Amino acid sequence: MALSSAQQSIHALVPLVNSASAAVDIVTRATTAPDVFSFGFLFLHPALTHHLRSTADSARHHELLRIFAAGTWQDYVDLIGRDDDDDDDHEDQLPRLTDAQEKKLKQLTLVTLAGKSHALAYDELLAALHLPDLTALAGLVVSCVYANLLTATLDTRHQVVRVTRVNAGRDVVDNQAVSRLQQVITTWAGACASTIDDLNSQVRIVREKVVRQASDVREYNRQVEAINKQILAPVVKAKAKDKTEAKEDGLRNNDLMEVDEGPVSESSFRKKRKQRTVS
Repeated sequence: MALSSAQQSIHALVPLVNSASAAVDIVTRATTAPDVFSFGFLFLHPALTHHLRSTADSARHHELLRIFAAGTWQDYVDLIGRDDDDDDDHEDQLPRLTDAQEKKLKQLTLVTLAGKSHALAYDELLAALHLPDLTALAGLVVSCVYANLLTATLDTRHQVVRVTRVNAGRDVVDNQAVSRLQQVITTWAGACASTIDDLNSQVRIVREKVVRQASDVREYNRQVEAINKQILAPVVKAKAKDKTEAKEDGLRNNDLMEVDEGPVSESSFRKKRKQRTVS
């Protein structure tokens, strides 16, 4: 996805960060801005990472940035121990989210789930996103669609969210995620290679079939020509014979006509006979 104006502004501020508080401010800006959904650049930036790890409070924001880059709402809940409100130690591991941050993390979680399945059951989404009802779920799905994170519809009849396209991917920020991505790519490449081999095999079969058909057509035409010659040979021979006989008959008739016309000299008869033979 192209960088939004807010994302461009945040990226421009990163080289200016010179303290832990400034680094925390960058994280807060990025995780709050409604049109920023990619955080890998910030998480992997050496200077920003250095300042975020320099104090205990800023380190919490570094972990929060990791969750926004590649984690889910459940990852955040597990770290803060939201299910145990009396345990303050767990809550100190991450800062509390604002409403805008909570909405964005749930949007990113929905993107992650949509990348795994294109038919997401309402009940599973309500549990994974900790949403109170279907109205809240519908609102979150619509917000993702308008943010161009994914293309999806609500199938109320079957109680599922049907995803037709995921427009935004999550960031890859650790070796484990890289390994999973490599495995997916390797599997995909193997499937492509197998498909190409199948297609080449089909092309080879088609070409061999075409060659055989062309050979069969040539043999068929040869046999037809031979049969035609056998059938037509007597006819052609008979026509040639008739033509020869007709020509001889014509010569005899001409000779008789000349006899009827009266006596002629021998030299004149030979001359006329020669002319008729030439013609």
